[in-house]
Amino acid sequence: MKLTSSVTATACALGAAACAAPPSAGSRDVNEAAFMLTAQSYRDSGDLVEITSEAYPSAIASATIRVWISAFAAAAYRTIDPDQSGAHTRLPEGSLIIREVYDDAGALKKLTLMGKDARGYNPEVGDYWFGVTDPDGTPQLENGKVLTGRLDQCYSCHQTRGETEDFLFGVPVSARGGDPDPGDPTPPPPPPPIDPGPVCGDFACEPPESCAQCPSDCCYDDDDHGGGDDDHGGGGDHGGRDDDHGGRGDD
Repeated sequence: MKLTSSVTATACALGAAACAAPPSAGSRDVNEAAFMLTAQSYRDSGDLVEITSEAYPSAIASATIRVWISAFAAAAYRTIDPDQSGAHTRLPEGSLIIREVYDDAGALKKLTLMGKDARGYNPEVGDYWFGVTDPDGTPQLENGKVLTGRLDQCYSCHQTRGETEDFLFGVPVSARGGDPDPGDPTPPPPPPPIDPGPVCGDFACEPPESCAQCPSDCCYDDDDHGGGDDDHGGGGDHGGRDDDHGGRGDD
């Protein structure tokens, strides 16, 4: 079964009592264990980036919030603004948004989650899976029920945003971190240097070089090379021939 995940600034999860709508029984399931695992390591895994530059006030509850999202979905998410409409976007399958919810004293009290699954999982609210967890990623309970899955108490809040905004609220521009400049993309890192390996002709016999493959590097040793010099020196016989030549000149 395919999992898609997104943990979002769920307006409903902050005020569950304010949200009410009948659940939609989709034909698909999601892998909740994978969502929970992601929620437990989202700050350190490197798979998510923070959209917010600081905590900002929630519009529906006495709390402030910060928002994280899967890095590959960040650009699409930034097109959504709670103060505007007309984004006409849909987060990619598998994106994960995590919303940190802080109390008035600035203490992190819970995370609210939304997971983006394939079309057909939960069509009444953008095919999202919902979750509410403790700060360590442990699912919370409400009336004895684990707060994960198709949480109908969250539907009406997100349905006010509609399909055009992918049923999401987004983050106000004033609370966002520095958005990347699309005209000035970060250049990719330079490629690692290429090791050419052993080079025939550098007078160093290195595996897998051999005498047959590279005679200049591997087919002599110090004794052989020195002997050649002696033989050449023995060409002193050439000097003798010079004497003979000189003798013939005397004739």
